[in-house]
Amino acid sequence: MDKPFSKHGGYSLPELVNKLDKLTLELERYNSSKMNKQKLDILLESSSVPFVVVDENCSIIFGNDIFVDLFELEKEKITAYNFLDFLKQDNRIEKIRSSIKNLFNKKSGKYRDRIEIKSKTSSLSAYDITARFFEYDDNLKHAVHIILQDISEEVKFKEAYKNVIENSLQAIFIIQDFKIVFANQRAAEISGYTAEELYSLDINGVKQLVHPGDRERLFELMRLSFTGKRVSPKQEFRAIRKDGMVSWIEILASFINYNGKPALQVVQLDVSEKKHVETEAINTANIFKVLVEQSMVGIYIITDGLISYVNPHLAKMFEYDNEEIINKMSPKDVVHPDDLEMVQENIRKRLDDEITSLRYEFRGVTKSGRIINVEVLGSRAILDGNLSIIGMMQDITDRKQTEGALKEGEEKLRNIIEHSNELFYIHDTNHVLKYVSSQSEEFFDYTPDELMIKWTDFATDNPINQIGFMKTEKAIQTGEKQEEYLLELMRKDKSRIYVQVSESPIKDEHGKVIGITGALRNVTEKYKAEQALKESEERFRGLYENAILGIYRTTPSGEIIMANPALYKLLGYDSFEEFKSMGASKALYEDSSIRDYFINEMNIKGALHGFETTAKRKDGSTFNIRESARAVKDGDGNILYYEGIIEDITNHKQAEEKLIEAKNAAEQSDKLKSEFLAQMSHEIRTPINVVFSFTNLIKDEVRGVLSDELFNSFSIVDNASRRIIRTIDLILNMSQLQTGSYQSNFVEVDLYQDILLNLYPELSRLASEKRLSLKINNDADNAKILGDEYSVRQIFDNLIHNAIKYTHKGNISVNISRMENKIKAEIIDTGIGISKDYLPKLFSPFTQEEHGYTRKYEGNGLGLALVKKYCELNKAEISVESEKNAGSKFTLLFPLLTT
Repeated sequence: MDKPFSKHGGYSLPELVNKLDKLTLELERYNSSKMNKQKLDILLESSSVPFVVVDENCSIIFGNDIFVDLFELEKEKITAYNFLDFLKQDNRIEKIRSSIKNLFNKKSGKYRDRIEIKSKTSSLSAYDITARFFEYDDNLKHAVHIILQDISEEVKFKEAYKNVIENSLQAIFIIQDFKIVFANQRAAEISGYTAEELYSLDINGVKQLVHPGDRERLFELMRLSFTGKRVSPKQEFRAIRKDGMVSWIEILASFINYNGKPALQVVQLDVSEKKHVETEAINTANIFKVLVEQSMVGIYIITDGLISYVNPHLAKMFEYDNEEIINKMSPKDVVHPDDLEMVQENIRKRLDDEITSLRYEFRGVTKSGRIINVEVLGSRAILDGNLSIIGMMQDITDRKQTEGALKEGEEKLRNIIEHSNELFYIHDTNHVLKYVSSQSEEFFDYTPDELMIKWTDFATDNPINQIGFMKTEKAIQTGEKQEEYLLELMRKDKSRIYVQVSESPIKDEHGKVIGITGALRNVTEKYKAEQALKESEERFRGLYENAILGIYRTTPSGEIIMANPALYKLLGYDSFEEFKSMGASKALYEDSSIRDYFINEMNIKGALHGFETTAKRKDGSTFNIRESARAVKDGDGNILYYEGIIEDITNHKQAEEKLIEAKNAAEQSDKLKSEFLAQMSHEIRTPINVVFSFTNLIKDEVRGVLSDELFNSFSIVDNASRRIIRTIDLILNMSQLQTGSYQSNFVEVDLYQDILLNLYPELSRLASEKRLSLKINNDADNAKILGDEYSVRQIFDNLIHNAIKYTHKGNISVNISRMENKIKAEIIDTGIGISKDYLPKLFSPFTQEEHGYTRKYEGNGLGLALVKKYCELNKAEISVESEKNAGSKFTLLFPLLTT
């Protein structure tokens, strides 16, 4: 059989003890007489630890094999070395040299110290040394013997012990001079104070932590302990938390040396519940039975091989009734066959008094055959004169499953680094990579082995890399984690990628930085996108600054946040600052109450398109503007600001006025209508060309760069453009009808198939934008008429479009049915309705129910006039039923196509 492993010369533990005994006898014998070379050789050979003999200058005279092996020296050349050469070079060297000299000068008999030596691995290890002066009866005369004891593991153990104490789930105090000098996190939690507050308490403050009824007793015990008297280490007392709550505490105190001074280490346990149970148990003998019967832990008694008692919880655990188990079943009836031998052996050990109590796990089998995992804690007891096993049992099936899941999770965590989309690395303080994860091939097309070089070797000459170099160097010098930074690195194929770097310094046990660990994320696409966005924003800024339309952003309170030069110059201001100081109400509208109307409409609708009003310049002059705006809201629906576009439409309004004049004149003279159309073509098409040009330019430039919310602002421009186009179409169509130049083409037309189904997609979209329902119902088996397809389509388009326009909630329905020899079409909405006073003027051109710049709805009053003309063209009858705020119904009657 191989010897048990030992780091002390390869000896087994019994051999080492025997050898130590012999060495002790030798030392006792040798201490009684002078030393000589023969005795020294025996000591050197017998020592199981490093042993060295030095002269007055610490030069080595002799050393045993263990000492020689520790530093990989040649034993024949050992006298060429000085013992101090092997020690850590610090200010303690002179103290050690002086202490050795004092031994020779007989100023002290023995010298002990703790040192750090440089072993053969060049790492520092902690050792205790014991040095003694010896006289020889031969030529050596005198020397100092030094024995070294490795305490590296002891130091590490103390550090680990400190961490365990600080992170213990038990409350631990250290009390010195009746003050708390240490309290772990759990101790602070139990007391209700922070650790700093506990440290700041004087003796009177510490006393306040103890209930007055226990204060004198507890502090007297502490005083006796500090004076060296032996007292019971286990005590109970009532503690007072910071919030005034009283709890019972059980402590276990031990006397320790803390920072060179006597102290008490106190392990504290809150036993309030335990005291409560004990008190209740005294008051009633039945409380134990109640606790047992209601316990959420299974409790059992085994007597003479049978289960003589189980509580309800244990019976339920195995799916039995109590009566089915008690005195009828034995452990083998509920234990898995593979674990039965172990369970029976553990029962025997307790019955034979080999052990008092035992905690272990086994697999149980329930009544239904289900296998469960249980944990049992049982002990030997004499009950009613019978030797029994009494214990507690808990179903830990869920816990075992959890442990299995945790084990599986740990395995997954070990693999996560290799499956991450980040690359992980470690490099030393010289920037040489020591570890690179497998993502290196994806990132750089290099294998991890190929990257065992300085990482700076594949960094490009991009100036941004200098920041990264400096931060890494700072982390090495200071030991502090630095902020993330960006690098440009070179792939194997010479292509370049951008990576985001996050790294932390690695320190040894002495706090010295020995390397850097970090992670790289490939942000090439993101970086390029950000650069493109930056360039796009610069281009957009240029468009914003040079736009011919006024662009603004204001708060609901009227503060002007932003305005481009085109806007404040349009209003006669020399700078944005001057314009901003006026506020939105004073700086823009002729009538400040218009601002209140604007805000009210924005609160209701969230946007305004083509809002027309009168603006005021700095010098007091007025002009006409058209404004389109939207409300920008936060995540809770609160309006942050309004942003919009303002256009000077003075010329346009003048053109509209001329249009009205031309219309009146056109009723008298067809000649004037030609001039009117030419004028309108010029005045209306010019601004629409400007709108379309800038819309397309800006939209193409910022597509995919701006946020969806900002990009959707183009809908303001689009809606304004559609309005102008619709105005031109309506005017031209009306002109053609009035001048008789419209060329009709009568063909067979199916109102449902050819007209309504073709219009439905676009009109449904408009309805959906307003959250309205648009339905088409066809109850006619034949909806064909003889009509002009273009004008029929315009009839339905205008009527349904108006229904959507003037309906804010509810629905629009189009119903097709047959009535004798006619086809009836009904357009019904739940909109704002039409007043009785306005109904007679409904089909008159250029009329609207609301007038002026504060009107709520856009339009020029031509739509329904055209519908009337087109109905006449197709020999269709049109009628309307409406009531204000109750919706409208338009009815069309078309002659049925006869074959």
